[in-house]
Amino acid sequence: MLHHVFTYQVGYSPTNKDPGVIVKYYLDVVAELGGCCKVLRSDHGTENCHLATVQLAFRSAGDDDLAGHKSFRCCFWFAFTQVLEQELESFCDWWNTHQMKKTKTGECPGGIPEDIFALPHLTAATICTVEQSQSQ
Repeated sequence: MLHHVFTYQVGYSPTNKDPGVIVKYYLDVVAELGGCCKVLRSDHGTENCHLATVQLAFRSAGDDDLAGHKSFRCCFWFAFTQVLEQELESFCDWWNTHQMKKTKTGECPGGIPEDIFALPHLTAATICTVEQSQSQ
C-alpha cells in the first residue's frame, strides 16, 4: 500500500527531481499511515539520497531483521543485477578481444588487450600491477 501511494504521488509531480519534494511526499504518507514502511525501495537517483537518510533515521532503532541500513534498497540494482552483470561481462569479453591500434605517442602498444595482458614481454607493455602480500 505505501509503495503504491508514494509512487502515485511522485509519478505525477512536475518537481519529482527535487529531493525536498520527494522527502515531503514520504513524510506526508508516513504521517497519514502513522508509521513508515519496513523497507523502502527506490533507485539511487540524486532526488532519493535524502529519502534514504530519512528512512534510515526512522528505522535506526528498529530491532527486527530489516532495521537500519537494510531498510532502504535500490530497486534498479535489485531488479537489473543479472542484466547488468551480463552486459558488463559481454563488454569485457568484447574489449579484451578487440584489436587496438598502436598509439602515436607509444604509450599503449597495439594488439589485443587479452594477449597484451597475458604476454606483456612480446609487446614491451608496462606491467601495472602491484603485488600484495597475504597479510595485506
